[in-house]
Amino acid sequence: MTAIPLKFQSGDALVFRNATGATELWGVVERKRGGYLLRSFNGSDQRTWSDDEIDSAYGARRLIHYPCNVQGLPKSIADVLEKTWEYWPEEVRRHAERRAVYMVKVDAIIDAYPDKMEAYAAAAEAIYTEHCEEWKAEDIKLAIRRAAEDAVLRRRRKPQLSDTQSVRTPPFRKPSPYTIRAWYILWSQYGRDIRLLIPHRHLRGNRRARYPRRWDDGPDTYKAMASAVEDYYMRMPRKRKNFAYNKYKEICEEKNVPCVSFRSFRVFIDRNYTERAEFERRYGRRAAYLKYGIFERTTPPERPLEEVEIDHCLIDLVVIHPLTGRPLGRPWLTVILDRATRVILGAHLSFEVPSYASLQRALAHAFWKKDLSGIEGLEHDWPCHGIPERVFCDNGKELRSKSLHLTETMLNFAVINLPRKTPWLKGAIERLFGSIGVQVFSHEEGRSSREPRTFMILLFVRDLL
Repeated sequence: MTAIPLKFQSGDALVFRNATGATELWGVVERKRGGYLLRSFNGSDQRTWSDDEIDSAYGARRLIHYPCNVQGLPKSIADVLEKTWEYWPEEVRRHAERRAVYMVKVDAIIDAYPDKMEAYAAAAEAIYTEHCEEWKAEDIKLAIRRAAEDAVLRRRRKPQLSDTQSVRTPPFRKPSPYTIRAWYILWSQYGRDIRLLIPHRHLRGNRRARYPRRWDDGPDTYKAMASAVEDYYMRMPRKRKNFAYNKYKEICEEKNVPCVSFRSFRVFIDRNYTERAEFERRYGRRAAYLKYGIFERTTPPERPLEEVEIDHCLIDLVVIHPLTGRPLGRPWLTVILDRATRVILGAHLSFEVPSYASLQRALAHAFWKKDLSGIEGLEHDWPCHGIPERVFCDNGKELRSKSLHLTETMLNFAVINLPRKTPWLKGAIERLFGSIGVQVFSHEEGRSSREPRTFMILLFVRDLL
């Protein structure tokens, strides 16, 4: 005799438990003749399970059906779905059943409203008006029964069912539309199982403060703790936690409030400040950004002149006049580098402070063809020219000037000013300047890693000797 097939949908999850107690998770692929095609989540091959095999496993309580794909579910939802409906206490199941009534009402009227929030609000109002008195009476009866059971256990007077004055029940409120929306999204997204509507009250702990709080301007131990943390720990110059804790004890003695232990003091900091917020207050915003920021490697351009970088560099060389021997200063080097080929498209070298004039000469040198016939000793030509598509630069005045924006509009290329203090966003040209300084300028006479004024004094003393 063939068993009546159980109804599963594609994407559902089935958990089979063998004789040893080990479980294996399978996903429903599609319905086959006389069974279901299932795929294992552990990587093995797909297999067709017959209706008889599934029915025997279900009858022996070795099969658990999840009407959703449980792979990748949040841990809180997975923990709820792993437990049966009878596992939960009666009051928890009653709350879930009431929430299910709201969900059925939302399903019935959600298509009649152009805005879903209006449907949630209408369902909350209709169900609350219809079942308010009934559910209040159920809460009172359950509270009386719980109180009677506690009285029996504690050998006290058993209250009567009509004794409602001595029993405290939680206030019964109408849920807000946002609460209905949260329930409905969770319920409809993971298979419309009523267990998804179970309140997570079992995860709550003791949230009462150990020491009394004062909500006026009067002192208490938590205000003293917050003041000590803000004044002696969460600021620069940095102090250790034990230093702030000693200050906290002094504040408690001064204001005559109870003092917590050093461990509770550390827990207070961990609960009220995130790791990044603590690091930012103690080391600065930039240090926190560099430590906790998320940086991704960009995709390099595919063709030349798609992306170029522009930057200036003050060369570590003091130039001496060949005739007079007087120091002329340190020159500025402006370079335009192609990101795809790492080839220098153009450059400009002068003693002028970087301005649009020097930038304009570097751009003209990069745009036009180079004629190197007048320079002796060069074996290769310089076949690099053209107008780029995007130019990446920093936030110098000459790089944000109206003249550069006019050039950008006329020549049809885009200038992208990078955020300040982010040299890694144009790391190719920064690396070029570093390589030139080490491989070229460090071997030249007149190179100084110190301030130019100090080098000029040493040079003057050397000439006198």
